[in-house]
Amino acid sequence: MSKRDEVCSALASLLKLYPATAPKSPSPQEMIIIPSSATLTQAFQTLIDNSILSAPVYNSETNTFIGFLDCRDLVAFCVFASNESNWEPSLEDMINLGAKATSVPVSNITASYLAKRHPFHYVYATDTLYDVAERLAQPDCHRVPVVDKTTGEMIALITQSALIQWIFDRRDALCDVLCHRLADLGQIGSKPVISVSASTPIIDAFAVMDRHRISAVGVLSPQGDLAATTSSTDIKRFLSRRVPISQSILSFVQSLYADSFDIRAPLICVSKSTLFDNVIGRMAQAKVHRVFVVDDTDRPVEVVSITDIVKLLVNRK
Repeated sequence: MSKRDEVCSALASLLKLYPATAPKSPSPQEMIIIPSSATLTQAFQTLIDNSILSAPVYNSETNTFIGFLDCRDLVAFCVFASNESNWEPSLEDMINLGAKATSVPVSNITASYLAKRHPFHYVYATDTLYDVAERLAQPDCHRVPVVDKTTGEMIALITQSALIQWIFDRRDALCDVLCHRLADLGQIGSKPVISVSASTPIIDAFAVMDRHRISAVGVLSPQGDLAATTSSTDIKRFLSRRVPISQSILSFVQSLYADSFDIRAPLICVSKSTLFDNVIGRMAQAKVHRVFVVDDTDRPVEVVSITDIVKLLVNRK
């Protein structure tokens, strides 16, 4: 058995022992749910106000969940809106101008329309945590609702981050099976790393994310080493600060983490010799969705996302 198969087998066995509701989740009363009647501005403002990446959209007339509104959808709106000379970096302006640039009639671009792009893939409370992992390993699935089979009520919402945190908290139960180097587990992440230079304007960095349909890019120094990272979640910070879209991405990121001694956030940098349990530990403790694999000169050679880790749980490449 290869080291990768050993890790996959041990993780799968552990996940099958626990119910779908095992990881930490907001209670039904705490869940943020967006009504399908909300305007697009209201819906995205809900995400921003609650500092969340996504929320389910619910149609009260049909008593059904349509899907998830995702903060990453704002990236495309930002890129579209930036083509307008009179654009101001505000949420409402971004949505109104960005919607006009699409091929879909503006009146059709609603919270419900966008939510259909991120389907409501659920599991039942009687399913196991392995079933949750299988859902989370699917493309563009970052959270899985747990539904009561009898009532149809959503009783939990399990995110990829919550699942990784749950596994890290139980690493002792896995003994030494997680103590393999990344290099010993075969290809896990993606390469080459999509990146931008430190001097790249904010809007161009967002455009790269939109064009490649990714949620983050590395920011490289003039020497080519990893200086920072920016993700689609920075959109909400961009809007709240009302900074010029021509500002360099590095100076923007520096302003976000002005109180940090090292904007590189070394917790998200690993090497091929880093142990796997260290990788998931850094993800869990730093609450990040990706780590960059760097070489001896700090140049990024691969990026391992939280989705890549979840795929490993169910041995999916």
